[in-house]
Amino acid sequence: PDSASILRAIWSEDSVIADAVQDAQTVLRGGVGFGDAMSNREVERAAIAYVKEILGNEGWGVTSVESKRIGFDLLCKKKKDERHVEVKGVRGPIPVFVITEGELRRAECDPYFWLYVVTDALDSPNAHIMSGEEVIERYAFVALAYRAVIRGTDERT
Repeated sequence: PDSASILRAIWSEDSVIADAVQDAQTVLRGGVGFGDAMSNREVERAAIAYVKEILGNEGWGVTSVESKRIGFDLLCKKKKDERHVEVKGVRGPIPVFVITEGELRRAECDPYFWLYVVTDALDSPNAHIMSGEEVIERYAFVALAYRAVIRGTDERT
């Protein structure tokens, strides 16, 4: 449904088409997630704050676990329910983002995993919310980089 509304908007307005083409070109050049550190942090902070507000309004208790680097950002509890929420902030309107190997593993294996992609995070935030299973169904994952290690070693860190 979110993609359909984006496509309808793109097809109905020339300026939106130009913006979408520019965003797509940025994605193809690898621009998503590769801005300067200060700008990326600003987008991420805005997205996290927005998602905390959404979850709080829905009655979830929210604890940040970002510093633990465990494959999600927010541990959320409501009565007996639990969610492991990963938040992705995006500057533009298209929900394309960089995901780490650990986050992807969480999406594949953690039944409590939820992804909140916040588009237009700095201007007019819009949350695209999906379970881990939906993430795997909706997205194709393209390798951005590899770490080279000496053959015969098992170094993965």
